[in-house]
Amino acid sequence: MYAEILPLAALEGMAAGLPVVAATTGGLAEVVPSEGLHPPGDAGPSRTACVPSGATLRPGSGRWRSPASGFAPEVVARELGALYDRVAQTPASG
Repeated sequence: MYAEILPLAALEGMAAGLPVVAATTGGLAEVVPSEGLHPPGDAGPSRTACVPSGATLRPGSGRWRSPASGFAPEVVARELGALYDRVAQTPASG
């Protein structure tokens, strides 16, 4: 089985506001909302949790945007800058 480390398709889907259902393999568990995750080989429970019987989840509704928004360029740049600042202020050991 192949496990993606950075699941680009899942990130793109969430950025578009689409529901994403994924197995807990690779990096998917880090970016997909918990209600969209399922054990490998068993998509039924999370599919039901994502779209309950009779409900409709419209593309672009925004419900699934929050995890992907954490990977927006401005967010990543800000967090990386803060990390560099912390590293620069850490005394060297040796």
